Amino acid sequence: MVLIFAYYFSATIATLLTCIPIKRNWNKKIPGKCINNLVFIYINAGANIVIDFLVVGLPLPVIAQLQRNRKEIIVGTITLAIP
Repeated sequence: MVLIFAYYFSATIATLLTCIPIKRNWNKKIPGKCINNLVFIYINAGANIVIDFLVVGLPLPVIAQLQRNRKEIIVGTITLAIP
């Protein structure tokens, strides 16, 4: 949870500070500097994917230790994965 909070907090701050001064985010006529938004979006998406896989993988060691046959574990995992 700390990793997720730290990432989203820093991503929010980075999103707010993509342009200096901050007002330039909404009004491009104001003089200032902005980072390359496309690169920022790709990095942000990649980090989200990595964190998603980490969160999905957290219960796998516990599931692997269950004393059930392989078919029950697979069916249970698929059932829990369906939203």
